[in-house]
Amino acid sequence: MKLYFCLFYLFISGSLCAEEGQIVTITTATQQHDFVVEIASTPKQQERGLMLRKYLRHNHGMLFLYAQPQIARFWMKNTYIPLDLIFIDAQDKIIQIYENAQPLSQKLICSQKPIKAVLELFSGSVARYNIKINQAIKISSNKDKHERATNHY
Repeated sequence: MKLYFCLFYLFISGSLCAEEGQIVTITTATQQHDFVVEIASTPKQQERGLMLRKYLRHNHGMLFLYAQPQIARFWMKNTYIPLDLIFIDAQDKIIQIYENAQPLSQKLICSQKPIKAVLELFSGSVARYNIKINQAIKISSNKDKHERATNHY
């Protein structure tokens, strides 16, 4: 019975969990910063996001990828981690930043323009890494970068 439950749980949770291990690189005025991210590309993954998590490393996050640019809407209901949200356009540039989204808030956080992606990082990351509007974003799955970003902190 336990085996059946475990297999069922893995089947269900696998369809809801985001793809892990991608690297997002943000190029600032002085250097590049790598973040290990989970990719949320399906509606179920995007609906769940980082909800119910109690911990997020400073150089980790979640990247919401959309098939077509769209207006994105977020809230922090059932999210226990304060977050910075970085909105990315179709040219892989940062076009909007929302800092310090408060845990459990039901306030809507919306993109001002259609975007192709939103990067969620631990609150304070925007200030810590000097992330600004118009900076470039690159997404890769390079294992060397993954190891470097994982061991960064």
